[in-house]
Amino acid sequence: MVLAASMLTGIAPEAIAAKPKEKVVESSSRKKPDWIGRSDKTHFAVTEQAPTLSAAMDECLASIRQHIVNSVAVNIASTERMRTRQLTEGELVSVMNEYSSDMTARAAELPYINNITLSNAEQTYWEKILDKNNGTYRYEYSVLYPFSEEMRAELVGAFVAIDEGKQAELDNLNRQVNRLVNVDDIGAALIELDGLGEYFFDATRRNEVETLKRSYRALYGKIAIAIESEEAGRCVYSLMIDGRRVTTSQKPRLVSESALEMRVQEGAGGRYVLTYDPQYASPVELNTIDIMYLWGGARVAQTIYFKPE
Repeated sequence: MVLAASMLTGIAPEAIAAKPKEKVVESSSRKKPDWIGRSDKTHFAVTEQAPTLSAAMDECLASIRQHIVNSVAVNIASTERMRTRQLTEGELVSVMNEYSSDMTARAAELPYINNITLSNAEQTYWEKILDKNNGTYRYEYSVLYPFSEEMRAELVGAFVAIDEGKQAELDNLNRQVNRLVNVDDIGAALIELDGLGEYFFDATRRNEVETLKRSYRALYGKIAIAIESEEAGRCVYSLMIDGRRVTTSQKPRLVSESALEMRVQEGAGGRYVLTYDPQYASPVELNTIDIMYLWGGARVAQTIYFKPE
């Protein structure tokens, strides 16, 4: 009979005899929903599979987050190149990303992504499937997630506000790098840049952050101690960067074999006043005081010479 059927239909006997290689052995409902694999202006659907139900759920959550990130986030980097287009605000801000390789955006770092959970799903459906070839099971989990144009616009607005704020921080740090008047601000700027580097998920701004960090670190090597006046028991000096007077909250280390009661206090106009007792200074040997600061691994030092009173 099989041979006769095959001769009449033109179908090979092995195809007629073949049986399904997979079987749904368990599901969350008797009928598979018709929304699976569909999207519209108010919803989208994702389906993921994994060896366990919980793993499939986690994969679906990751896919939902990535879908929303792809819909709203600008300047998301890919491993090679990306082209973005953003329409004007006031309309729905539409963002399109065309990727030539897998996206490497750190989506979990976007603040609004944290509110995306499976509890917000409109419908879910899962199946436990047996692979008859090898006797293994897998789970397929599907989610219908609400995502309207209004929700998209709201998320875009929230993201744009955050992103513009971070960009403004970077712009300000760029302006200040050659205007600093306090050495302590170098360290503070580097900490702020570390945070921006963790936030930015496009290669262009991450590279800009790294370049700016190098510029700030280079300032440590430009600090110099300029002696402005000296007299017995007293020395006035300034800290300088590229000819610009700067200040610091850091106290210097003072080293001398012949001066006593050394201390540094802030003076007028951002200057520093070193006072000391020179009464035990040697009348025949050089008497010195070393003024030393340490910033960012850079040692800044100056030696002053004095005579006994």
